[in-house]
Amino acid sequence: MEMDLPKEATKEEMKKVVLRKADNVILNLKKAWEARPADLSDEDEKHLLQAMEAAKRLRDEISAKFDGEGKIG
Repeated sequence: MEMDLPKEATKEEMKKVVLRKADNVILNLKKAWEARPADLSDEDEKHLLQAMEAAKRLRDEISAKFDGEGKIG
């Protein structure tokens, strides 16, 4: 498994890696949306959209925590 952070990481290094991972989740959810089957139920489409929205909110919350707008941990 690839190590993304040195053993002693700075706050900025941690923020960069964590936000990159969050961006990857959002990107993969967008790709799933674009590749969804035509017969996907309305309920499943709704859940996929909700997952994308939740991932974006989580990314924003993570960024805010690293920027000092809340405690980390």
